[in-house]
Amino acid sequence: MQPSIGKGRKAKDFWKQGEPFVWLTGAAMALTVALTLILVTVVLWNALPVFWPSAVAEFHPLVGVYDRDGSLTTKVERLAKQAREAINARSEELGTVKELYASTWARFERQYDKEQQVEGGEVFPALREAWVLKHTVAELRGSEQLADIGATVADDGTVTLDDGTQRLDNGTIVLPDGGPRLEPDGKLLLPEGAVVASSGNFELGVLPGVEIPLISSTGPVDVARLNVTVPLLGPDRSPKQGDPGPGGEPITRIGDDGRLETTVLGEYVESTTNRQTGVTSWKYKVGNREFGPAFQWIAIHRIGEITYPEDAFVLNRAKNLDFFGFFERLETPSFDVPEEGPPIDRVKRALAKARTMFNEQVEPLKDEEQDAAKQLQNTVKYELLNAEYRLKQLKRRGEGDSDQAAAVKKKIASLRDREKELTNESDVVTRKRMQREKEVRRNVAIFRTATGAEMTIPLVDIVRPFSPNRMGFGEKVGHYIAKIWELLSTNPREANQDGGLFPAIFGTVLMVFLMAITCFPLGVLAGIYLGEYAKEGPLVKTVRIAVNNLAGIPSIVYGIFGLGFFIYICGGALDQWLYPARVDASEPVLGQACILWASLTLGLLTIPVVIVSTEEALRTIPRGIRESSYALGSTKFQTLCRVLIPMSSPGMMTGFILAMARAAGEVAPLMITGATIDAGIPLNNVFPFLHLNRQFMHLGYHVYHISCKVPNVEATKPMVYVTTLLLLAIVLTLSSVAIWLRSSMQKRYQTRGI
Repeated sequence: MQPSIGKGRKAKDFWKQGEPFVWLTGAAMALTVALTLILVTVVLWNALPVFWPSAVAEFHPLVGVYDRDGSLTTKVERLAKQAREAINARSEELGTVKELYASTWARFERQYDKEQQVEGGEVFPALREAWVLKHTVAELRGSEQLADIGATVADDGTVTLDDGTQRLDNGTIVLPDGGPRLEPDGKLLLPEGAVVASSGNFELGVLPGVEIPLISSTGPVDVARLNVTVPLLGPDRSPKQGDPGPGGEPITRIGDDGRLETTVLGEYVESTTNRQTGVTSWKYKVGNREFGPAFQWIAIHRIGEITYPEDAFVLNRAKNLDFFGFFERLETPSFDVPEEGPPIDRVKRALAKARTMFNEQVEPLKDEEQDAAKQLQNTVKYELLNAEYRLKQLKRRGEGDSDQAAAVKKKIASLRDREKELTNESDVVTRKRMQREKEVRRNVAIFRTATGAEMTIPLVDIVRPFSPNRMGFGEKVGHYIAKIWELLSTNPREANQDGGLFPAIFGTVLMVFLMAITCFPLGVLAGIYLGEYAKEGPLVKTVRIAVNNLAGIPSIVYGIFGLGFFIYICGGALDQWLYPARVDASEPVLGQACILWASLTLGLLTIPVVIVSTEEALRTIPRGIRESSYALGSTKFQTLCRVLIPMSSPGMMTGFILAMARAAGEVAPLMITGATIDAGIPLNNVFPFLHLNRQFMHLGYHVYHISCKVPNVEATKPMVYVTTLLLLAIVLTLSSVAIWLRSSMQKRYQTRGI
C-alpha cells in the first residue's frame, strides 16, 4: 500500500520521513518493469510468428492501360494543351507573383538568421519557416504590384489571382475550380484522371473505388485522389500476353477495356499508409530472387482480385532463399516416383529419394575429401613448414652443406612427394564426387512462376517444400516445430539470411563459460584480498577507485586492449615460443583473433563487477561472526574458507550473474577479438578436440551483421528478431541457473540474529 499524507499530518513531516523517495523508488521500479515487458513483448510478437506457414495469395496488379484506338491519348493531349494555354495566358502575372514571393521570402530568411546570430540563439527550422512565412504574407498583402494584378494572399502563403488561379507556396500552380495542377517539376495533373509527366509521357490515375481505371467521363475527379498512376500506352505499342510491361513486369492479362495486368504470388508481410497522399500499400514476400526483388510494395489501388490457390508451392532452398510458384512435373532419371497423390506428396517422395541417393553416393566422397584435406593441413603441411624452418636455421648458421642439412632436405623432398600424392588422391576423389553430384542433380522438379516462367530446381537444393494453402492446423504445427529444430541444430546458409544458428548458439555458450572460468575466480580472489587482507592506505584506495572506474569504461576500449595485449603481445609471444615455423610462414596459431582471446577480454571487462560484489558481500557479514570463529581457535584462513566465503557466496553469485548477463550480450569487443559471420564450431575429432585458437560465431554479432551489413534487409528482419529471442533465452537460462544456485546457497548458509 502506497504511503500517503494522513489526516492532520503536516507536509513537512511527510518530507522529513522520506516518503516522497519511497514514491519515486516505486515509480522507478514500475517504469523499469514496464519497459522490460514492452521489450520482451516486442521481441516475442515479431519472433514467434516467423516460422508459421502463412497463406500465399495470388493477385493481379495493374501495370498499364492500352489505348487501342488512340482516343484516350488524343483526349489527354487536348486537355493538357488547354491547361498549358490557360497557364501561359497568366504567365506574366504568375511570373510577377513568383519573383516577388521568392525575393520577399529570401529577405526575411536573411533577417531571421541575422537576428539569431546577434542574439546568440539557435535556429530551429520549424520556427524559422513559420516566422518567415508570417512576415512574407504580411508584406505581400501590402504590395502594390499584387494589388495591380488583383491578387490576394492567404495565411498559408497561397496567392490567388483575380480569375481564381492559385500559386501555392511550394510553387505549384492550380487553375480555377479544382482544375489542372502544374507541379514544380513540370508534371501536369488533370482533373479528368490523367497525368502528363515532365517527360511528356501519359499516365492514368488509379482511383479508389473505380473498377476501370480510365479517364472519368462523369465529371471532374479530385486531384488529391490521383495518388497512384499507371502508364498509358498508345496504339503504336501493341502489348501481348507474356510481353514485358512498362515497368518490366510480364503482362499476364489484357482486359477488353485496355487494362494490362501482371500476376503476383506471395505472402503478405505488412501494410503502410503514406500520410501525404493517403495511399495504402501492402508488402508481399514474393521470393524468386532470380527474377527480381524478393519483396514488393504494391498499392492496393492497383490490386485486382485476390485468390488463395491450393496448389501454390513454397520452397525453402539452399540457395537464393524461397521460391513461390506452381508445380509442373518431375524429371528423375535416376529413380522412379509414383505419380499418385497430390503434387506436394510427389515432390516430398522424390526429395526423399534424392537425399538418400546424395547421402549414399556423395557424402562418403565428401568425407574422403575432408580427411585428405585434414591430413594435408594438419600433418604434411606443418611438418613441411617445420622442416623448411629448420633448414633456414641451418643455413643462417652456415651449416647448409652439413649432413644434418642433407637429412632435412631429404625429409623435405619426402614430404613434398607425400603432399603431391595426397593432392592427386584428393583430386581424383573430387572429380569422382563432382561426377556423382552431377548425376544426383539431374533429378529435378520443374515449377512455374505466377507469370508463367518455368524454373528448374534440383531436388537436392530444396530444403523443405510445402503448400501452405492446403495445410491444416496440425500440419502447420508440425512445420513450425521442424523449423525451430532446424534453427537450433543446423548451420546458417545464404549469407546468414536463412537456415540454423547452431554455431552461433554453441559459440555464445562456450564463450560465456570460458569467460566465467577466467573472470569469476580472479574477481573473487581480488575481492577477498581487498576486503580481508589489504591494509587501508593510499594504494588500496587508489586500487578501489580504479576498479570502480573500470566498471564504467566502454566495452570497445576493452576490445582494443584485448587486440593489443592478448592477441599481439601474449599470442605473438606464445607463437614465437611454441610455433616459430608457423610465424616464419606468416601463419599464426595464437597470435590471431580467436575465441580464447575474446573470452579473456570479456572476462577482463566483467572482473570489476565481481570484485566489487565480492568485497561488498564480505563487508555485510557481522564482525561478531569473525570474532566468534577466532575465539574457537580458528585461524584467519580457516575462518575465511569455512565461514566467510560460504556466507558471502550468495553476494558473490549476484556479481557473477550481472557479469555473465553483460558479457553474453556484448558485441563491440568481439568484433575485434574473434567473432566472425561464418565459422563452424571449434570442436572436432582432431587433438586437442576443442580448438580455442579459432574464430567463432556469436548471437549478438550475428544480430549486428544481419541487421546492418546484409543488403537484403527485408529478408533478414525476421531472423533478427529470432536471433534476439534466442540470445535473450540463453541469457535468461544461464541467469536462472545461477539464481537457483544463489538461492540454494542462501538457504544453506543464511544466519539469524540471536
